[in-house]
Order: sequence, then structure tokens, then C-alpha cells
Amino acid sequence: MKILRIIFLGTLFGVINNVSAQTSEIRPLIKGQKVPNLHFSLHIGDSTYTTNLYDLKKKLILFDFWGVYCSSCIEQMPHLQKLQEEFGNNIQIILVTNNSKSEVDKLFKRIKGHVSPEITYAAKHLPFIVEDSLLSVLFPHEGIPTHVWLDSAKFLKGIAYDNSTTSKNIQAFLKGKKIRLAEMEQAEINTSNPLSWVNGDNEFADQLKCYSFIFSRLKHQGGGDGQITPLIDSATNKIIGLSCLNMRITDLYKLAFFHYKNPNIGIPDNKILLEVKNKDKFYSPKKSSEYFDWADTSIFSYAIRFPLKNADEIYNAMRQDLDCYFHYQSKFEYRKIKCLALKRISNEDKIMTKGLKSKQELLFDSDSARLTIQNTPMSYLFSRIESTISIKTPFTPFFNETNYHGNIDINLPWNENFENISISALRKGLRRYGLDLVEEYKTLRMLVISDNKLKQ
Repeated sequence: MKILRIIFLGTLFGVINNVSAQTSEIRPLIKGQKVPNLHFSLHIGDSTYTTNLYDLKKKLILFDFWGVYCSSCIEQMPHLQKLQEEFGNNIQIILVTNNSKSEVDKLFKRIKGHVSPEITYAAKHLPFIVEDSLLSVLFPHEGIPTHVWLDSAKFLKGIAYDNSTTSKNIQAFLKGKKIRLAEMEQAEINTSNPLSWVNGDNEFADQLKCYSFIFSRLKHQGGGDGQITPLIDSATNKIIGLSCLNMRITDLYKLAFFHYKNPNIGIPDNKILLEVKNKDKFYSPKKSSEYFDWADTSIFSYAIRFPLKNADEIYNAMRQDLDCYFHYQSKFEYRKIKCLALKRISNEDKIMTKGLKSKQELLFDSDSARLTIQNTPMSYLFSRIESTISIKTPFTPFFNETNYHGNIDINLPWNENFENISISALRKGLRRYGLDLVEEYKTLRMLVISDNKLKQ
């Protein structure tokens, strides 16, 4: 079984079958409105029972919307179970899906034994809803997982992203304190006409020939963060404008220097050398609950448009705009940089495949996990380690210097969450196969971003 089948397949089981209410009450609710008394069946483990919303005497009810192809939904299940256990009878977490019971059961059978014990335990103890067609109408949302917060009187307190569901927020909510939810916004946005971001589509739009502007993070409907929309002249096929929606500073600089022909995708952070005092704005926080506070000050939208005769100057102007606003200096330079390299440290070939069926599999053994690679190119092992390095130390260049061209067999300590992979344990595992991660210095052409103050 391939690793993608383990990590990316989605959620488990099901809950509410046959949710019902008065037909006249089935309409989208907004924050502050009272939810009608819904009747439904709950499925917990092998048990099923029928109840209604108003019978749930809890200070907080959380509906978690998920789907059978949602990897994030699977990963958060143990977190939700821990919260349910922590707050006991004060809260009730209910997982809701529009998938059928048979779809959910098939999923559970397919991934049984290939997910962590914590996920399996949570799936057996949390109440689920299946075949939902009503709750998703009452609580309109974009994407999953989405969490709906109801208070003890069954008033809607918010429809929010899952990273708002923290022990700290729940504790404050139960004490009657004001909390900040990362609520889903309903404003629409037109990425093809950035002028509308300022003052809506208007009769003067066609007369505007040149502009550039920077926004802080735009809260909008439908996601799409990181989206780049080029404005292309139909006669010459030249790019005469760009709109960049909710992007990191590093990604804006990548676009300005590496251009739209390969924006962001394929350009890792380790092509950038940061010489700035405050690096926090370049790194998203490790705790998902802190993301939106960080994003409000560290995520930006940018748009630029030039007349056709000046189209070749767009990227240079973009670099100047970014440097001016963020007070940085940016340019390509050759620098001696500390790097990591995957190397062979033994003349003995301990990784040559035995020729069995090709597979890449993540297996769990009690509290640990191992990555098994069998009859697979070395490039796959490198890409897995590169993904780990890019998360743990994103600005560290990483190279494959094994010069190994055949398929390999290898078994290494691993974790389904890249953040939790131990580099020391990984190196120990690699050494058993005559491989290692070695630090070395290389002279590389880097995009250097530095504080202006450091140059004065």
C-alpha cells in the first residue's frame, strides 16, 4: 500500500443519518441567529441512537464538517477526541459528512491498520453524522474541515476554520469570555480586476493605464490564497499586469525575481538567503491555531499594471515596490552557504533493490512509524527527505550527492507529520544503509533579502 493511500484518503465512519426539521426552517443562518430544533440519529462506534439538538444540554456544541477525501479531517480527529475528553459534559463535538454510510464504512475498512492508533480510537468514540443534506444548508461554508460553534441556547456563534478549535478558545468560551474565531468570510473577490479591490468595478477602470498597490491579507469567499492572475495583452501575448492574492513575502519576491513562467511552484525557500533581524514574518507559525494572527500581519496581496510599451519593466518595478514597502534590499548574489547533502558513506551497496514489487508504505507499530521504500528510484527517497528539510529548516539548501542510479530498498524511522520527524533518528537509520545527511558549504547564486538598516 502506498503512502498516499495512508495519509491522503480522508476521514472515517459516519454519524447523523436522516437529519430533519421544519421545511420552513431550512435556510442559511448567520451569526447570532438561533438554530432550529434538529432531529437526527447519531452513530458512535457500533451504536446508533436518535436525539434532537435541544436535548443536548451542553455549554458548547461543535459541528465538524468533513469528507471521505479530506486528509486534514483525518489528522485532526485525535485532537478533537482529546478536547472532548478534556471538557467532558460541557461540550459535544459531532462530526458531519454528506457521504453515505456505505462510503464511510468502505473507507474505514480500506485504511484499517494503516493509520495511527489515536485516529482509530477517536473514530470509535466521537459521534458522527452521515448523509447530511440539511446542516450544510443551515451553515454554509467553503471547504473542509469547517467547525460550527453553537452556545448553550443553540445560537450560532461562528462558522470558522478548524484551527480556531483549541483548548484555550474552548476554555475561554465556557467562561463566557470573548474569543477570536478565524471565521469564514463571504466577500467575493475579482482577481482579474484588482482595481475592484479598492473601489469596486466602476466606469473609470478602462481609463486606468498604470498602477501598483499592496494590501494586507484580504479576507474573501472561496479560498484561493496564493493565486497569481496574469493580465496578458492578446496581440503580443506579453504580460502587462499581475494580481497576487494573499501571498507570503518570500513568494512575492520569488515572483518578482523568477517571473511568472515559473511562479512559486518549483522554487523552494532555500533559494533565498535572509539577512533580516525579524525573520518571524517569513515563517508561518508551527501551531495552526496561531496562523491567522500571523497571516494578518505577514500575508499580503499585490497588483501591478503597466502599459504595453513598458511591459518588460513590470518585474523590476515589482522588486522596487516590495523593497520600498518592506524596507528591504533584494538582489541575486553568490554566497557561501551551509547546506545539507544526502551522501553515500560506504563503498558497500546496502540499498540495492532485491527486485520485489515496487511500493512506498508508511506503517505504524504501536507509537512509532516507519517508511518502507521497495524497488523505487533514489529520487523518491530524496524527495521525502527534502520535504522534511523544507519544513524543519525551510531556507537550508539540500542536495542529492549519492550518484546512485538504480532502484533501492530501505526502511527508515518516520512520522506521518513531517514536523515530528527526528533528524537524528533519521540519520541513524540512513547510516545503517551506508547513507547520511552531511553538512557542507557551497557557493551558490542566492536571492538575498536584507534589511536596509544593515547596509547603512
